[in-house]
Amino acid sequence: MKIKIHNLKEISKIELFTIDGKMLFQNIAAYNNEMISIPMLNKGTYLLRVINKNSVCTSRFYKR
Repeated sequence: MKIKIHNLKEISKIELFTIDGKMLFQNIAAYNNEMISIPMLNKGTYLLRVINKNSVCTSRFYKR
């Protein structure tokens, strides 16, 4: 299972957290699409944050 982040307009920082705030992953993504492989994650709710110089976007997802 993978998460695809697309249409990045500029260099962005991507962070993945557990629902209680523990950081699991951090990466710098370039202007292209970014894929994050998540088969190692346990079942549960996670937060994905994409940060660039103009905005911060946080999304929640559930792995079954």
